[in-house]
Amino acid sequence: MTVIANVFTDMTLATPFDDAVHSLSLSAVNGDNAYGSFAVGTTTSGNEVGADSDIGVDPITVSIVDDDPGSGVEAAHIKLSLSNDFSGAVAGAALDIGTLIPFGSPVEVFYRWDNSTGGDTDTNLKLRITARKERAI
Repeated sequence: MTVIANVFTDMTLATPFDDAVHSLSLSAVNGDNAYGSFAVGTTTSGNEVGADSDIGVDPITVSIVDDDPGSGVEAAHIKLSLSNDFSGAVAGAALDIGTLIPFGSPVEVFYRWDNSTGGDTDTNLKLRITARKERAI
Protein backbone atom coordinates (compact mmCIF):
# COMPACT_ATOMS: atom_id res chain seq x y z
CA MET A 1 0.00 0.00 0.00
CA THR A 2 1.46 3.35 -1.03
CA VAL A 3 -0.84 5.92 0.51
CA ILE A 4 0.05 9.47 -0.44
CA ALA A 5 -0.12 11.47 2.79
CA ASN A 6 -2.67 14.29 2.83
CA VAL A 7 -4.21 13.21 -0.50
CA PHE A 8 -7.70 11.72 -0.66
CA THR A 9 -10.08 10.44 -3.32
CA ASP A 10 -12.92 12.64 -2.02
CA MET A 11 -13.56 16.07 -0.50
CA THR A 12 -14.72 14.55 2.81
CA LEU A 13 -11.18 13.16 3.20
CA ALA A 14 -12.65 9.75 4.02
CA THR A 15 -10.57 7.66 1.59
CA PRO A 16 -6.79 8.11 1.48
CA PHE A 17 -5.30 8.12 -2.01
CA ASP A 18 -3.38 4.88 -2.44
CA ASP A 19 -1.20 5.27 -5.53
CA ALA A 20 -1.22 1.53 -6.13
CA VAL A 21 -5.03 1.33 -6.04
CA HIS A 22 -6.22 4.80 -7.07
CA SER A 23 -3.76 5.61 -9.84
CA LEU A 24 -5.12 8.21 -12.20
CA SER A 25 -6.65 5.61 -14.45
CA LEU A 26 -8.14 7.51 -17.34
CA SER A 27 -10.63 5.96 -19.66
CA ALA A 28 -12.43 7.68 -22.51
CA VAL A 29 -14.46 6.29 -25.37
CA ASN A 30 -15.37 7.90 -28.70
CA GLY A 31 -13.74 11.25 -27.93
CA ASP A 32 -15.43 11.76 -24.56
CA ASN A 33 -13.44 13.51 -21.87
CA ALA A 34 -11.89 11.46 -19.10
CA TYR A 35 -11.83 13.39 -15.87
CA GLY A 36 -11.80 13.14 -12.12
CA SER A 37 -10.66 14.88 -8.98
CA PHE A 38 -8.84 14.31 -5.72
CA ALA A 39 -8.47 16.37 -2.53
CA VAL A 40 -5.48 17.59 -0.55
CA GLY A 41 -5.91 18.38 3.13
CA THR A 42 -5.63 17.21 6.72
CA THR A 43 -8.01 15.24 8.90
CA THR A 44 -6.39 16.52 12.10
CA SER A 45 -8.32 19.33 13.76
CA GLY A 46 -6.10 22.32 14.47
CA ASN A 47 -3.48 21.39 11.87
CA GLU A 48 -2.50 22.72 8.47
CA VAL A 49 -0.52 21.22 5.60
CA GLY A 50 2.33 22.98 3.81
CA ALA A 51 5.40 22.31 1.71
CA ASP A 52 8.08 20.48 3.69
CA SER A 53 10.83 22.64 2.15
CA ASP A 54 9.55 25.89 3.74
CA ILE A 55 6.08 25.50 5.22
CA GLY A 56 3.88 28.54 4.68
CA VAL A 57 6.23 30.03 2.08
CA ASP A 58 6.86 27.49 -0.68
CA PRO A 59 3.87 26.39 -2.76
CA ILE A 60 2.40 22.92 -2.82
CA THR A 61 2.37 21.79 -6.44
CA VAL A 62 0.80 18.78 -8.08
CA SER A 63 1.60 17.25 -11.45
CA ILE A 64 0.99 14.07 -13.38
CA VAL A 65 3.80 11.72 -14.37
CA ASP A 66 3.73 8.75 -16.73
CA ASP A 67 5.27 5.48 -15.54
CA ASP A 68 5.42 4.15 -19.10
CA PRO A 69 5.92 6.97 -21.63
CA GLY A 70 4.88 6.17 -25.18
CA SER A 71 2.32 3.55 -24.17
CA GLY A 72 -0.92 5.49 -24.33
CA VAL A 73 -1.90 8.87 -22.99
CA GLU A 74 1.09 10.99 -22.08
CA ALA A 75 1.17 13.10 -18.92
CA ALA A 76 1.66 16.10 -21.22
CA HIS A 77 -1.97 15.68 -22.35
CA ILE A 78 -3.48 15.99 -18.85
CA LYS A 79 -4.83 19.30 -17.59
CA LEU A 80 -5.03 20.15 -13.89
CA SER A 81 -7.29 22.83 -12.44
CA LEU A 82 -8.70 24.12 -9.16
CA SER A 83 -12.18 24.05 -10.72
CA ASN A 84 -13.96 21.95 -13.31
CA ASP A 85 -13.45 24.80 -15.77
CA PHE A 86 -10.26 23.96 -17.63
CA SER A 87 -10.25 27.01 -19.93
CA GLY A 88 -7.04 28.45 -18.44
CA ALA A 89 -5.36 25.11 -17.72
CA VAL A 90 -2.25 24.14 -19.65
CA ALA A 91 -1.86 20.48 -20.57
CA GLY A 92 1.14 18.90 -18.88
CA ALA A 93 1.74 21.82 -16.50
CA ALA A 94 2.09 21.48 -12.74
CA LEU A 95 -0.57 23.19 -10.63
CA ASP A 96 0.13 25.40 -7.60
CA ILE A 97 -2.56 24.67 -4.99
CA GLY A 98 -1.39 27.18 -2.35
CA THR A 99 1.11 27.45 0.47
CA LEU A 100 -1.05 26.31 3.41
CA ILE A 101 -4.13 24.12 3.57
CA PRO A 102 -5.87 24.37 6.96
CA PHE A 103 -8.06 21.71 8.55
CA GLY A 104 -11.62 21.97 7.27
CA SER A 105 -10.62 23.58 3.96
CA PRO A 106 -9.31 20.83 1.67
CA VAL A 107 -8.31 21.78 -1.86
CA GLU A 108 -9.98 19.88 -4.68
CA VAL A 109 -7.83 19.28 -7.74
CA PHE A 110 -9.53 18.38 -11.00
CA TYR A 111 -7.82 16.56 -13.87
CA ARG A 112 -8.92 16.03 -17.47
CA TRP A 113 -7.77 14.39 -20.68
CA ASP A 114 -9.64 15.18 -23.88
CA ASN A 115 -8.87 11.89 -25.69
CA SER A 116 -7.49 13.77 -28.69
CA THR A 117 -4.40 11.56 -28.44
CA GLY A 118 -6.18 8.54 -29.88
CA GLY A 119 -5.93 6.15 -26.93
CA ASP A 120 -8.83 4.88 -24.88
CA THR A 121 -7.25 3.95 -21.56
CA ASP A 122 -4.04 4.59 -19.66
CA THR A 123 -3.34 3.29 -16.18
CA ASN A 124 0.31 4.38 -16.02
CA LEU A 125 -0.40 7.94 -14.95
CA LYS A 126 0.60 8.82 -11.40
CA LEU A 127 0.22 11.79 -9.11
CA ARG A 128 3.29 13.75 -8.04
CA ILE A 129 2.94 16.27 -5.23
CA THR A 130 5.38 18.46 -3.33
CA ALA A 131 6.69 16.85 -0.14
CA ARG A 132 4.40 18.03 2.66
CA LYS A 133 4.29 18.22 6.41
CA GLU A 134 1.61 19.06 8.92
CA ARG A 135 1.90 21.48 11.78
CA ALA A 136 -0.40 22.78 14.48
CA ILE A 137 -1.94 26.14 13.70
